[in-house]
Amino acid sequence: MTRTYWTVAILACAPLVAGCPPTYTPGETESGTETEGETNETSTSTDTTLTTSTSTQPTSTTEAETSTTTTSTSTSEPTTGTMGCAGDGDCGDASKPFCVDEACVGCDGTAEPDATCAEVDAATPVCDMDAGACVVCTPDNKALCSGTTPVCDAATNECAGCIEHADCPDSACNAESGACFALENVIHVDSAAQCDIGDGTKAQPFCQITQALDQVGMNDPSLGWTIKVKTGNYIQPALVVPEASNLAIVGDGGVAKIRSTTAATLQISPSSKVTLGKLNLASNADDSGMTCTGSQVLGSDLTFSLNRQGYVGTDCTAHFNRSVFYKNTSGGLSAFGAGATALVNSYVSNNGSNAESNYGGVLTGQGHELSLIYSTVVNNLSEVGARSLLCMPDAGPATIRNSVIIAFVAPSIDCATATFENSAIDEGKQDGDTNLLAVMADAMTWFEPQVGGVYKAKADTPIAELAVWKDGDPATDFNGDARPATNESTDYAGADRPAP
Repeated sequence: MTRTYWTVAILACAPLVAGCPPTYTPGETESGTETEGETNETSTSTDTTLTTSTSTQPTSTTEAETSTTTTSTSTSEPTTGTMGCAGDGDCGDASKPFCVDEACVGCDGTAEPDATCAEVDAATPVCDMDAGACVVCTPDNKALCSGTTPVCDAATNECAGCIEHADCPDSACNAESGACFALENVIHVDSAAQCDIGDGTKAQPFCQITQALDQVGMNDPSLGWTIKVKTGNYIQPALVVPEASNLAIVGDGGVAKIRSTTAATLQISPSSKVTLGKLNLASNADDSGMTCTGSQVLGSDLTFSLNRQGYVGTDCTAHFNRSVFYKNTSGGLSAFGAGATALVNSYVSNNGSNAESNYGGVLTGQGHELSLIYSTVVNNLSEVGARSLLCMPDAGPATIRNSVIIAFVAPSIDCATATFENSAIDEGKQDGDTNLLAVMADAMTWFEPQVGGVYKAKADTPIAELAVWKDGDPATDFNGDARPATNESTDYAGADRPAP
């Protein structure tokens, strides 16, 4: 297919062919306005022929002139079709601005779509082959996307900040800034690597995560480091994040399962900003899966399982998305002091015990703020105290929205500072509110049997339209299935909605 560039097209209509339509405006010729009595050689020759045919042809001056004059190339409107254009300037349709083989097409119809777009406007150098339009970027071609907007938004074809670690496949996403962590500060760990030769590069990774953290500590911890941990099992001493660190620890290729035998498995020291993804902090029966002191934590796709406690935070601000707190014997999650903890699209299930825990699912106090959005807190136990949600008298405000909270038996919820909206709860519902009263039998009806702490939702249950999605809520659920993403749309309450 070639782009065609030509300027003059003369289409002659044989005058004796029946039904041949007029092709010019009377009085107008290729060279301008025709004066009375003026003809060219072609017109004279044709007039002679017409003279011999007057018995069957119209004889009026107007009709004769119309039949004998060649087609004018003067035109005021661009045309399309088989012979629709002579150049790009003839294409008036903004969605098909390019002339190829005499037809107006989008950029997808040109020989070199991206080059065509770049030639027209350097700010939109990429052709969206689906729409045929020149755009800033596509997910497969991020020519102009970098810095704090390294990702191409598929919906808008505009550059945007990263959200998921998958947006930054060679490092990790710094969701606070929207930028990918620097490539020069990436450290690789693989439990299957040869330990005595590892240097942290992709070609020769460390065999232990502690080696990577040591390298961060020996340099400037605040630079923005990424520790990529290859899928596998890691049994080792406690992982201590250096003070004032800015780093990410993410599973590489899948979930990395980490266990410590000496203290809390992952310890975040003060004044740090830590991003976590695809980690299972598990099987620490004597201590917690993770502790945080005076820092910020952003975690996604995390599992805290089979520990003494799942997570303990003091003066920390933590956000957990698509995370699971499961079968931690002394409680799932506790947070105290300054800061706030948010659970989004997350499960807190089967934590605590009848023998040793003073709470089951979630505990908060000392002014700490809490929010549960689209989360499921089910079947937690305790020896004393509320089994699902316990807020100490000095706790900060707690917001529970679009969630499900059900314990096997009471007491389940003890939180004077909590507000509940569009949630299924087994205690605390009031007449006229937007919540649904639930019991454990409902949980067995609404969800599939749990697997690893995850209760998948069944379709067409009372929680199907209980939640109300609001601007800023997650666009997907625990499994990545799309939520309505339209303000005030109804949705399934809890972390999961049935697959479409």
